[in-house]
Amino acid sequence: MTAKSTHTAEQRELPPSQGVETLEGTDERLARPRFSVALISAAAKSMTYLLQRTELNKNDIVNRALQVYAYLEQRQEEGYDLFLHDENGNIERLRIM
Repeated sequence: MTAKSTHTAEQRELPPSQGVETLEGTDERLARPRFSVALISAAAKSMTYLLQRTELNKNDIVNRALQVYAYLEQRQEEGYDLFLHDENGNIERLRIM
């Protein structure tokens, strides 16, 4: 099953000229930080895979990945163990190091 996503105008990438500076009363989107990241080979393959399997753009993929990573880190810090299980009941423990 392929994940589908619709994009609103607010989710579109801002032109680089708009930067990250913000003034009181300025649109909140202008205050969002922008990054340029060199992906390692494994991450580049993951990006290609996700771009092909979903209708998400690179920005959405990175944003979701960061949110998931932060959530999993927080839960581990709280003492939770992370597990995946398949339909046959096989269990795999995840450790983020």
